[in-house]
Amino acid sequence: MLDSTPRYFARDASPPLRRRSCAPYAPTAFAAALPFDEIVAYIRGNLNRRITLEDIAGVARLSVFQLVHAFRRESAITPYGLVLDLRVQHAKALLSRGKSIADAAYGAGFCDQSHLTRHFRRRTGVTPKQFLAASQIAA
Repeated sequence: MLDSTPRYFARDASPPLRRRSCAPYAPTAFAAALPFDEIVAYIRGNLNRRITLEDIAGVARLSVFQLVHAFRRESAITPYGLVLDLRVQHAKALLSRGKSIADAAYGAGFCDQSHLTRHFRRRTGVTPKQFLAASQIAA
């Protein structure tokens, strides 16, 4: 007996898969190199004020779309993640110089002490108070 049902309609067989093109990634004309040093210098110079994606894109001379895609392509961090990392580093430096946690939060561009504490713990694994205690023991 001849089965007239197409193979992919049979119960035990799955429909044929469509293959997608597996061409390697080729950068497009707008995929410019990210001027990372200029971006870091701009962020460090403006830590105590609000920094937007438009500001960073202007420094990089890219559109916001190009900036986000370049960050995704060239680093494992987002532009906002970079801003937070640099702010936490600056807060650590201020705390090491003897500033209070609230002063370090304000000086690093965080809106208040709890904002600093939340991101400080996420980035370093300890709170600013624990960091101060450990640095005083080491000194």
